[in-house]
Amino acid sequence: MIDIRRILSQVEDIHHEFGPVAAVPPRRGWIAAVLTNPFAGRYVADIVPMMEALNPVGVAMAHRLQAAMDVPVERIEAYGKGAIIGSAGELEHGALWHVPGGYAMRELLGWKGDRAAYARGEGEQKSGQPGNALAIVPSTKKAGARRTGRRRAGLHPRDEHRREGARPRGRAESRRHRPMGRPALTRRPPPDNLPEKPMAARIRKLIVQVDETLREMNQAVEPPARRALAMAGIENPYAGRYVENLDELITIGEELGGLLGRRCVEALGIAPGQAHSYGKAAIVGEGGELEHAAALLHPRMGATLRAAVEKGAALVPSAKKRGGLGTAIDVPLGHKDAAFVRSHFDAIEARVSDAPRANEIVVAIAVTDSGRPLARVGGLKVSEIKGEDGLR
Repeated sequence: MIDIRRILSQVEDIHHEFGPVAAVPPRRGWIAAVLTNPFAGRYVADIVPMMEALNPVGVAMAHRLQAAMDVPVERIEAYGKGAIIGSAGELEHGALWHVPGGYAMRELLGWKGDRAAYARGEGEQKSGQPGNALAIVPSTKKAGARRTGRRRAGLHPRDEHRREGARPRGRAESRRHRPMGRPALTRRPPPDNLPEKPMAARIRKLIVQVDETLREMNQAVEPPARRALAMAGIENPYAGRYVENLDELITIGEELGGLLGRRCVEALGIAPGQAHSYGKAAIVGEGGELEHAAALLHPRMGATLRAAVEKGAALVPSAKKRGGLGTAIDVPLGHKDAAFVRSHFDAIEARVSDAPRANEIVVAIAVTDSGRPLARVGGLKVSEIKGEDGLR
């Protein structure tokens, strides 16, 4: 009954919001699974078996998200869940996620209640030792068309705090929440891969996404095709003015090539040499010019990115554009050692909902551990790479 096609996750570090830089950046993350709706296009009265089948999915997703966030459970302060139903389904199908998504998160965080009681809506009942995560897990659901975004669809949890002894809330109170786009939040020590010396880049936030495709056109993808995307929203030091010498952005590009490249490799959980493809892109806010993106991407970023993935004889594909908040850009991808490997011609969309602002630039780097799912249009194969000239 459970047929998962794709798994996506994102982790975001917020360094500042145009105020003081946080000593310990807040971290928030989400995970989503795209699965087949067995009830699509028809009415089925008894859909409860699907809810039971989703229980292990919820547990696996909760643990996978915690691993991606790389924090102990006691530091997680907030949680939430959501669902988007395709156009052939009904809203009630999204309601099937209430119990599996809820108890999975709560059990991960230390809830010691009874699952049967949770299913009956009596989650505040406990058995055995006291536990955490007593607050209700906020949820949203909607039927979405093709272009429905995760942020607008409410997959980001509301800022609900779990606490010992949380009182059950009334219906009206339970529906009050902060605006959407406030994912699960935790505070943690600075990551080991941030440079010890101050960076030239003034980073407002760092975001890392992982995209894993398990099925495509009802065909299993073995092994799953995995792509990582790391993005940084940075201040543009030249916003609003023309400057002849762009050395500061060139230095920032060198820093970000290594930082974002390492973040991608770590998110994929692979050794640097196991990376297959890479790519880079930048979106310049309205206060900047395209040449600012060129200064970041071209002179020095490639060298530090190649160090992060080991080797990399091929040219790093790139793209750049100007845009405002939420502007998307497709980061082109190509095999790192042989540009003519056709199975690895690909792209991944990069977008930050609240960036770039007028004085900002969004910088993105993508790394994969495989080519396209089900690639079958011929061309040079990975097994045929010589790795001498960056082409073949």
